[in-house]
Amino acid sequence: MPLPLIPHSYLDMTDLAVISANNLMKRYNDRVTAVNAVSLKLEPGEFVALHGPSGCGKSTLLMLLAGLARPDTGSVTISGNDLFSLSANNRAKLRARHIGFIFQDANLLPYSSVLENVLAATLATPRANARERATQLLSDLGLGDRLTHKPRELSAGEQQRVALARALFHEPKVLLADEPTGNLDSDNAALVLASFRTHADRGGCVLMVTHDATARMAASRAIEMKSGVIA
Repeated sequence: MPLPLIPHSYLDMTDLAVISANNLMKRYNDRVTAVNAVSLKLEPGEFVALHGPSGCGKSTLLMLLAGLARPDTGSVTISGNDLFSLSANNRAKLRARHIGFIFQDANLLPYSSVLENVLAATLATPRANARERATQLLSDLGLGDRLTHKPRELSAGEQQRVALARALFHEPKVLLADEPTGNLDSDNAALVLASFRTHADRGGCVLMVTHDATARMAASRAIEMKSGVIA
């Protein structure tokens, strides 16, 4: 039986369920099948790297797993909840509470401060002591002195760390990251990867799309994708 969509304050990180996908398929036109009958299961505590050549469907698969794109066929479940059998409103609520997503380009709000960007996570799901939580996350990521800065005042590495803080804000069951280290120097990349490992060690599940061999080696296992399928 699917678990209820419970408020985050009642979420026990020791009782996490897997994220699983079954027979996912996504076509963009009659000639392009981005994801072709993909099935996978990720367990709590796993840090998994998804790699493969450009255009093989990695980013599309990530969007499907997050419920940000709808598959033509197949299903995605988190805690027993089938994402695409939920109403759009309930799917958005589940995503806000239990899925953290990091875009390749950080995707920050340009006219909001660093702190406000992280607190944007509370717009869909309020949380007690939100300001303290956001401030602590940013401090842990070396951004304690940048709280009032706008994204344009930050380096690419700093912007990606803000995006990471925002994704981690609700301690999501599932953390999905699309090329999170692609534009980072080695120090910033190491910090981001260490944060992923810590999240997995605390019982979360991390799936990272990457072309970077060093990032792939930081994961506990790797999945290769070719031409829309798991190789």
